[in-house]
This record gives sequence, structure tokens and C-alpha cells, in this order.
Amino acid sequence: KVGPYLAQFIKDKEAIKQYVRTALNLFVKMIKCQQ
Repeated sequence: KVGPYLAQFIKDKEAIKQYVRTALNLFVKMIKCQQ
């Protein structure tokens, strides 16, 4: 069965996207603060 694996993969991908977005926001804030 591929279904459960696919669902887990999609969930992980969403979590990774969320994490990357948060990290980028923090990075941008740091750069703006240093200027």
C-alpha cells in the first residue's frame, strides 16, 4: 500500500515548507536589524 506513505510524505513536505518559511523570516529580521 502506498497511500499511508504518500500521506505521511505530503505531511512532512508541508512541515518542511513551514519550517523553511519561519527560518527565512527570522533570517530577514536579523539582516534588517543589522543595517
